[in-house]
Amino acid sequence: MTKGDIIKKITSQLGDPNAEVYAAGAWHHFLDSIYEAKDKLSPSEAMFFSSSYGGIVDTSIIGDVKLTLSHIRDFMELASVSINGFPAKEIDAKEYRQITTNSLLRPYGKEALFVIEDGGIRIITGLVNMSIAYEIKYFIDINNRYVNSPDSTDVAISNATIYRAITIAVDKLRKEVGLSL
Repeated sequence: MTKGDIIKKITSQLGDPNAEVYAAGAWHHFLDSIYEAKDKLSPSEAMFFSSSYGGIVDTSIIGDVKLTLSHIRDFMELASVSINGFPAKEIDAKEYRQITTNSLLRPYGKEALFVIEDGGIRIITGLVNMSIAYEIKYFIDINNRYVNSPDSTDVAISNATIYRAITIAVDKLRKEVGLSL
């Protein structure tokens, strides 16, 4: 289904079959609905909305390293982090502060943790002064993918997911413009 088809299916349910009044709001609410449904996407659909970035870095004398994400275009939300092929566990800032003040809480061996910090990710491992391979999987901002695309652009999502998102988008837009009771 194309971007234009989706917009018209939403706007026609609001009395705007030519998408002259509600087109921008329809697309905005459609994208919001897709973001909300990302956990229910099929593996092939999820691949369309995700990407990965990886490399090799050296850890410090205490086994951590900071990675910046500013060079990753269209980054929306972190999906997972793995170190040397093993999944890393996300921790919050409070847990990270506790780890930095108590060495007994630090990861051991191949165990890895990560915390999201301003502009990046801090990885904490039990591997000190070593090179580690990392992979960051993330969801992309699909609005950036389609923002300048013509209405004839195909949207690479299954029709079932598109129609679920259309239903949600129509409800949201109705409420926004006051057409809902």
